[in-house]
Amino acid sequence: HLPLHNRTADRAIQYLCESRGLNKTLVEAFLLSGDIYEEAKRHNVVFVGRDRSGTPRYAHVRGTADPFRQDIAGADKSYPFRYEGNGNQLFVFEAPIDLLSFICLYPQDWQKRNYLALGGVSGKALDRFLSERKDTQKVFLCLDSDTAGSEACTRLAQSIPGEIAVIRLVPARKDWNDVLRQQGDIPSRKFIAETITLRELPTAQPVPMLRMADVELTSVDWLWFPYIPFGKLTIIQGNPGEGKTYFAMRLAAACTNRKP
Repeated sequence: HLPLHNRTADRAIQYLCESRGLNKTLVEAFLLSGDIYEEAKRHNVVFVGRDRSGTPRYAHVRGTADPFRQDIAGADKSYPFRYEGNGNQLFVFEAPIDLLSFICLYPQDWQKRNYLALGGVSGKALDRFLSERKDTQKVFLCLDSDTAGSEACTRLAQSIPGEIAVIRLVPARKDWNDVLRQQGDIPSRKFIAETITLRELPTAQPVPMLRMADVELTSVDWLWFPYIPFGKLTIIQGNPGEGKTYFAMRLAAACTNRKP
């Protein structure tokens, strides 16, 4: 069960906006949806993950007065804190606050994109999302700029289906909340330290074109061996009613049965 809601979210707003530097309008949008709230007992911030029916299946609790943080008992990490738009791009983070920080840094059209907080570096949430959102074409792995984050990106990239492009975005500080809070100290506002392409989108195979100049025209009285050259494209031409369709069917049957 989720922790009991507090009647107000004043402490949660103060923590997220003043201590963590998040945009108040963005925080209020998630408070309104119920995906973020303040719990009553200790006034911690709760980040909620839901299944497709909207039922809460996961919650992460973050302390507002101390560094306490933990998942609630029975939380299912495959249903994490996230935001889903209708676009085909997915941005993946370790923690909810990093997810929200990234949106603050790059707010343009954020509602159209998809954002996922893994709740660490487990791939369960990513696997479920990609199994449900087959329209995903590009995944941006935005994990922390440390050894654990880099190793997790390599591992996660291997589990992503091959038809999806995978790109690693390395934050200019240890994580995206550090980038948000220290953005004034980052030269030229270069919040992404490095963009690493782990896998490109598969390129479509070109469709072979047939030029009429390459077509050999041969007039025959009887269409059969040796007039049908196997291994080449043969265009059967003739007047209506002369048996082109019947001949093509007989030829296909002969090739299949290896009998003329």
